[in-house]
Amino acid sequence: MPTPDEMRAQGFEPEDYAQDVVGVWPEHHQSVRFFRRLQTQWRHGMNGPTGLEYASVLALLRTLRLPRQEAEDVFDAVQIMEAAAMQEMNKPNTIDLERYIVRRPSTHWHQDRHLWC
Repeated sequence: MPTPDEMRAQGFEPEDYAQDVVGVWPEHHQSVRFFRRLQTQWRHGMNGPTGLEYASVLALLRTLRLPRQEAEDVFDAVQIMEAAAMQEMNKPNTIDLERYIVRRPSTHWHQDRHLWC
């Protein structure tokens, strides 16, 4: 992450960097890059994401043409990241949705007019 002076030299302030920088150990670079390539491969159910689409995971893994043990290591790491991502995605929503709901007057059917009011 750039120092505050480096940020200001580029026209930014430290507050512009809202997210914490996450370091990745060199031995995990390949697995993390692979996991990022799977960002569009999540299965979704009625309550949101249910996990990765493993057919897609395995198809993409085959394109890397890694030695078997290395491919298994990447797959194991992806499953660990998937489980952690699922925990984050399934946390209760802390946003107060009530303040965003627009309340409308209740509607009812007028039989004599044959329309909704």
